[in-house]
Amino acid sequence: MYARIKESGPRRYLQIVRSVRIHGQPRQQVLLTLGRVEALLQDGSLDQLIQSLSRFSPRALALIAGSSQPATHCWKIGPALIFERLWQRCGFPGLLQELLRDRHFEFNVERALFVSTLHRLLCSGSDRHASTWFAGHWIAGAQSLQLHHFYRAMAWLGEPLDKTADQQAKESGQAPVYPLVIPAAAEAKAVAAAPADADAIPKKKAKQKLLAQIGLRTLKDQLEEHLFLRRQDLFSELTLAFFDTTSLYFVGEGGQTLGELGKSKDRCPDCHQLVVGLVMDGEGAPICCEIWPGSTADVTTLIPVAERLQQRFHIQRICVVSDRGMISQATMAELERRHWPYILGVRMRVVKTVKRVVLGALGKPHNPQWRQGFEVVYEARQHSKDPSPLEIKEVKAGGQRYIVCYNPEQARKDEHDRQAILENLAEALKAGDKSLVGNRGYRRYLKVPSKKEAPREAHFQIDPAKVQAEALYDGLWVLQTNTEMTGPAVALNYKQLWRVEAMFRQCKAVLRTRPIYHKVDETIRGHVFCTFLALVLMRELERALEQAAVEWEWKLVLQDLEALERMQVQEGEKTFWIRSQLQGCASKVFAAVGVAIPKVIEIGTEQIMKTKDATDTG
Repeated sequence: MYARIKESGPRRYLQIVRSVRIHGQPRQQVLLTLGRVEALLQDGSLDQLIQSLSRFSPRALALIAGSSQPATHCWKIGPALIFERLWQRCGFPGLLQELLRDRHFEFNVERALFVSTLHRLLCSGSDRHASTWFAGHWIAGAQSLQLHHFYRAMAWLGEPLDKTADQQAKESGQAPVYPLVIPAAAEAKAVAAAPADADAIPKKKAKQKLLAQIGLRTLKDQLEEHLFLRRQDLFSELTLAFFDTTSLYFVGEGGQTLGELGKSKDRCPDCHQLVVGLVMDGEGAPICCEIWPGSTADVTTLIPVAERLQQRFHIQRICVVSDRGMISQATMAELERRHWPYILGVRMRVVKTVKRVVLGALGKPHNPQWRQGFEVVYEARQHSKDPSPLEIKEVKAGGQRYIVCYNPEQARKDEHDRQAILENLAEALKAGDKSLVGNRGYRRYLKVPSKKEAPREAHFQIDPAKVQAEALYDGLWVLQTNTEMTGPAVALNYKQLWRVEAMFRQCKAVLRTRPIYHKVDETIRGHVFCTFLALVLMRELERALEQAAVEWEWKLVLQDLEALERMQVQEGEKTFWIRSQLQGCASKVFAAVGVAIPKVIEIGTEQIMKTKDATDTG
């Protein structure tokens, strides 16, 4: 059925007709003549008729509501639907319910943690910002959360248990979990914080108190262990653990013990910071994160982390994979003493054995045939998505096993970058050379010329010998290992460590964990751990999209999910929902994760929407 205008001279009549077939021929059958169009529009009877009929059609009701300006509200629904499903798939609601069994919070702690984690994924920032940000997103069960609920949830995550990890280890007859040397700055701060009266805490007790706070065991540790055990089965075993560290700076002092001045990787040496370590398994899934005071040196963290992995997750044998920043003579000696297998990057320019024996055996660049004996793991790329080219050669020196890795593609890039630096350096020397020494990229190529080599007013010039020496390392990196793996396996396993570094770049660039505004150690630990939970959800989404063979880019996925909105329209006693159109890869993401796409127009109550969108599956 449809409406038509029937003209009769100067008059126009509105009719309701329907199409029928009479003797095989299409005809129009008039069902009702409503009257003259002008009269119907003038007295408003046509509008009343349409509004009355719209009660029997949600789509018509939506159109009418849009013109009558009813009560409306709009929420973004895409991110919450996808990450709610992944949150449930990881088992977080059940795990948190187990840990909260004996606690009686007056708010939903699990919802507060989910909102904070979702906030890290989408825009990040402080918990104060998260407390107002989530109002624009449809998150089931989170409408009543307030700022102090987020602070209390963060403090609960970082809350210490009754006994420290060291105490529990001693009671079970094991070695201390955290055999870390207390940083001098942290020790001085703890002693300075002790009372100055007659009942002052002795220096020894102040150190013990600080060590207990550094090595304490918190609720976030329990959550990590529950999550790890949930992922394991009878046929899975953790054999590789990738470890790396980074620093996150504070706005303010940074808690009672965590905030310290140290070597900043954020280029903020004047800000207090903490050091965060991330451990991942061979599939790229985060296992745990560790937090230390900001003055902790990277080389002191590898052994404690490996030891904690064995004790916390009951791992009998594990191969530690880490970069050259974790290596020291003491670390190497301890790894050998414990007979722990390892794959470690080597500082080629610093370690004399590598510099003289390993790289010297190649004869580069004097020997044109220096690449003889290299085993090709990956050929040159034919397509952009092919793995980068890789050649390896095994060298033994000083009783150690080294794997020399070479990437011809990276070598060309290194040479090109060096030439660009030298060209810029030559131009900069003409304008004055004193300021160039502070530039690390320039300094490695400079020397102080003799009086014969340069005029008196020249302080520095390019050193050809240094340029030639630097060319030795183009496309090369060296690994040290005590494993029985083949050379290609060692190189490929080490390359997986770059996923950890990529995770840290996502922490800082995409998730923007820094800076931290909290002032209490407990809330600081909880804030950092929410970023860890965000990384877990990121990895779950990545795995789902890989299994579905969906090509994706993180920012575009978030952009397309956030573009999916749902409007609530209240027209009288009727409540209905209008969904926006899917954009980009959103439909593929919903299919990969297994979440049903809400209908374009639906009639329902608010309670239905709270539960249905969060639990429907395709």
